[in-house]
Amino acid sequence: MATVVKSKVLTVLCTLLKESVQPSRPPTKLIAFERRLLEDGMTTNTPLGDYLILSERRGYNAIERLFEEMLEPLEIPKQWVYVSPEFPEDEVSGYPGLIAIDAVALLIELEHLGLQVHPQNLVAALARELEKKRLLTHSELSIVRYRQDRRKQRITLSADLETVGSDVSTTQHTDANGYEITMTWAGNVAIQLQVKGPDYVEPLPQEFVTCDYCKHEYLSNNSIEARIHASEHEWTKQLFDPGPDERFAERLASGAQAVLVDSSSPLWMHEAVFQRARAFRREFRYDRVQWDGSIERPASKEWHGYLFAGDSKGTIAGACGFYHEESGQEAGRWGLHWIWLAPKFRRGGILKARWDDFLSRYGDFYIEPPISEAMQGFIRKHGSDSQKLQLQHQSNQEA
Repeated sequence: MATVVKSKVLTVLCTLLKESVQPSRPPTKLIAFERRLLEDGMTTNTPLGDYLILSERRGYNAIERLFEEMLEPLEIPKQWVYVSPEFPEDEVSGYPGLIAIDAVALLIELEHLGLQVHPQNLVAALARELEKKRLLTHSELSIVRYRQDRRKQRITLSADLETVGSDVSTTQHTDANGYEITMTWAGNVAIQLQVKGPDYVEPLPQEFVTCDYCKHEYLSNNSIEARIHASEHEWTKQLFDPGPDERFAERLASGAQAVLVDSSSPLWMHEAVFQRARAFRREFRYDRVQWDGSIERPASKEWHGYLFAGDSKGTIAGACGFYHEESGQEAGRWGLHWIWLAPKFRRGGILKARWDDFLSRYGDFYIEPPISEAMQGFIRKHGSDSQKLQLQHQSNQEA
């Protein structure tokens, strides 16, 4: 989407950019204005204008006046700057100005437009502290990203005209610094300006795709989305194709095929159950994780979890969660709220081998609805009479 600029301002800017220019060479160190800007943390517009014409002299030094008209379109916040009073009762006068961060952001935006300005040394002075911050303003972000974005932007400005005449023409040229500049005119009035940096690369097409393996949906050709997908992919791999766990193998040494996880269990076991509760939520699209333990804290006493063994070496095939209801229709009863097994361990008899033990420990426990089709098939074969009756009630309600 193009940024809208006043027609007269855009025409002046285009007229300036039409003039030839010598290759730009930034100063090797901070000059007087830049040192004062950093020291004061702000500047008024007059010395800023004087500073700009030191490097951009085209258009009869038009940049001295032009930059103030560009502040709003470029989303640079304006300020009133005051000279600190010598005494509290002194009258003070304010002058239009910018804080240092916004002044440097302005220089960056003007450079993106192909103007002869040199923010490099100021950026270097400010970026080190900004990189430590967690939250950034728009201006701060442009400083942090300066090295990444410099000479790689495509900027489009359009005039604030509702209609244009039929006498429309386009001019194109590449300046001495390598900026590709395309101008569209209606007679002598500029109606659009597009500036491509020398290192601009057309972005790759993006689309939402779903990974066949981890089922994570992400936006292609996006660095942040790629990192998130890589994390989700690795997490899924650890659950779908788990390796032996020495700590779990020690727990299985007695010959058990599942290990109870309650409020007294080590935190690593709570974390293992939690990760499989997350997998259950994602697969069945529930709105919350049904396990309140993690590597940071044990689950509450109302929860009992179980870790299922995939082999004798300590491979965790999956987990489940029982909850003791304190109120409601099922008050006083235990309920199986969820069970999740890695796909390659499903239909292998793991749950069947534990079902009678669960009935013995938790009584005729109920199954938290909704019940998946796979679980319905299991209950029809191995469930208690009341569990089968519960299944029938669910079928009647769905019908």
